[in-house]
Amino acid sequence: ACPDNYFPNSSVRQCIQCEEGCQTCYGSGLEKCTKCNSVNGTLYYLQIGIDKCSLNCNVGEFKNSTTQKCVLCAPACAECTSLLVCQKCQSAYGAAYYLDVDKCTIACPTDEYGDLQNATCYPCAGGCRTCFGPSLFECTSCKVDANGDSNYLIYGTEICNLTCPDGQY
Repeated sequence: ACPDNYFPNSSVRQCIQCEEGCQTCYGSGLEKCTKCNSVNGTLYYLQIGIDKCSLNCNVGEFKNSTTQKCVLCAPACAECTSLLVCQKCQSAYGAAYYLDVDKCTIACPTDEYGDLQNATCYPCAGGCRTCFGPSLFECTSCKVDANGDSNYLIYGTEICNLTCPDGQY
C-alpha cells in the first residue's frame, strides 16, 4: 500500500506522487483524485461527478470546507454559500422562486413583491400592504402607516392613498 499523496503504479512497482491538491488518488493527473488536501493553507475541493480537485466549485455548488467537497445548492438556489444560505434564486419544478434575504421562496412576504427579472423580493411602495410592482400605482391592498392612519385602495385603480377622492368613501 502507498501512503497518502501517492498511488501504486504496478507496471514499475513504485508509489507515484499524486498531483498537487490531491491527498489520495488512483493515478497521475488532476482527474484521478479521490480526496483533496490543502497546499500552503489553500483548500482544494473534490468536484461533483468527476475525480478532480480544484480551488473553486461550479455555479450552483458551494465549498464544504469540512469534507473538502463541492456540494449542490438547493434546487431553487442558483448560487449559495451553504445548503441554508442562498445568494441567488432560479426557477425550479416549473415555478418561479424569489430571494427573500437568504432563502428562495415561491411567494414573497406581505409588503413585498417578486421581481421576475432578477428573482428577488423587494418592498412594496408607501401605503401598499400587498403589491405586484415597485410603484405607488401597483398596489393590491393597502396598509395602516406608522402614525396609525389607514391607506385606502382607490376604486378602479391600484393606488393606495390616505384619503378617498370625492364621491368615494
